Amino acid sequence: MKRNLHADFTLCEAATPGPWFAQNNADTWQLFGGTLGVMQLIKAPKHGTNYAEYWPEEADAEFIAQAREGWPEAVRRAIEAEAEVERLHAFIEHESEVAIDVTLEIERLKAENARNVGTVFELSGALAGIIGLFDHGRLHSTKMSIGVDNAIYKAREALRNAKAEG
Repeated sequence: MKRNLHADFTLCEAATPGPWFAQNNADTWQLFGGTLGVMQLIKAPKHGTNYAEYWPEEADAEFIAQAREGWPEAVRRAIEAEAEVERLHAFIEHESEVAIDVTLEIERLKAENARNVGTVFELSGALAGIIGLFDHGRLHSTKMSIGVDNAIYKAREALRNAKAEG
């Protein structure tokens, strides 16, 4: 079951402030804490008795007891979270590069489209001029092949359709 890190943090906040440090000599183990590090939290003899001479406050005892399970889980979850952050950073970086590539391609296609529109506009004007020459009798199709006549007919139709649409 996943630990409630908010509850664990509340335990941390309720315990004696740190830093904490352990000290031992030939006869005792001692744990000190508090903002100055001089408050004795626990004192236990190494010889002769199997109990502590000085017991911690209830909040400190709960903190110590819960730390055995809580600390490893919090560290594991922090490691997993850092790995996920790195994975997401790499994903965002990759997607940003893709977005830049796509944006550049869109701009290239827009420029190509603008050139093509200009070319179509110029060719439409030239074609309209040629058809106008035919219509006013200045250019005669009798000197041209049937394929050219067919192309001129299709061009007239295309211009009529373009005028009707636009």
